Amino acid sequence: MLELPLRFFAENIDEFSNNDPLRLPVKASEYATEVDHTFYVEYGICAFFGLLIYGLTAFYCLKYRRRKGNELPPHIRHNYPLEIFWTIVPTVICFWMFFVGAGGYLTVMGAAPKDARIVNVYGKQWFWEFTQATPAGATHKSDVLYLEVNKPVQLRMISRDVLHSLYMPSMREKMDVIPNRYTTMNVMPIREGTYDLYCTEYCGDQHSGMISKVKVLSTPDYLKEMENVQIKPAQLYAKCAACHDLENQPKAGPSWKGLWGKSRAILEGGVEKQITVDEAYIRESVRDPNVKMVKETPQGGMIAFPEDQLTEQELHALVLWIKEGSYDKDFVYDEKTKTLVKEGKE
Repeated sequence: MLELPLRFFAENIDEFSNNDPLRLPVKASEYATEVDHTFYVEYGICAFFGLLIYGLTAFYCLKYRRRKGNELPPHIRHNYPLEIFWTIVPTVICFWMFFVGAGGYLTVMGAAPKDARIVNVYGKQWFWEFTQATPAGATHKSDVLYLEVNKPVQLRMISRDVLHSLYMPSMREKMDVIPNRYTTMNVMPIREGTYDLYCTEYCGDQHSGMISKVKVLSTPDYLKEMENVQIKPAQLYAKCAACHDLENQPKAGPSWKGLWGKSRAILEGGVEKQITVDEAYIRESVRDPNVKMVKETPQGGMIAFPEDQLTEQELHALVLWIKEGSYDKDFVYDEKTKTLVKEGKE
């Protein structure tokens, strides 16, 4: 009885994904197709039995409603064939749903596929950082997840502070990112494009801003991106954007606009002092933010960035970017001259 509607759902899944009223995101991974197939089959089963049960309930309510007089309906004790049917069939369907779901879970969360590329994922209030080895042996670091189309990837994830959760709707994949413990997730991207990436575990007052992008590139474009291992202060700023603004907008921490050389009241050991914002102060505030706390935000709350999270070169690039003051996104750090230059210029 269910064979024809289930086959119809399975054979027309692509059309439904593009035009269905649920407006599911585009399928960008191999696993997304499997998830959508399972979802629509289960949706069809639930819709069928829901309509059947509610329809029969309405029908019998009308058919066996109370009549005038003292007419009594016949007393029916048991119908064993019917009881066996409505026990066995739902049980079989539930077991099928369980094994299909468990199989999909093990596919995504199990061992890395053969020849899978490893991407390290770090969650921290309130940004994502993705690092992976380049073909040349260098390390590519970004706040955007770059993937090569039709190339399996395993994400190895850990949190630097509190519980986070990485969710990619177009990949139909989600996994908690936990402090002091690695979790993994396998991805097989099959469609080029740019897709959303969210944190779906409440992780503090800037949780809603902990978003990023997944960029699935062709092989030539991916290799070109992997050659781009320059330090870009604008990308490093993503680690700070949740608390520090560039346009004097109120946030948890002070704005960076006009910050360099500014006289500032700070609290050091509970004693108020006046300091001038320079490289030494910025470095100390990044490495050990509770030594000198801004008077306007004495409660502190900034998390330290040790060298394994922000290298000396990256910190120097960020200091130069703050000193320059225009916050141009095209600046990159030149390691030879230890200065900022516009991208593409010598």
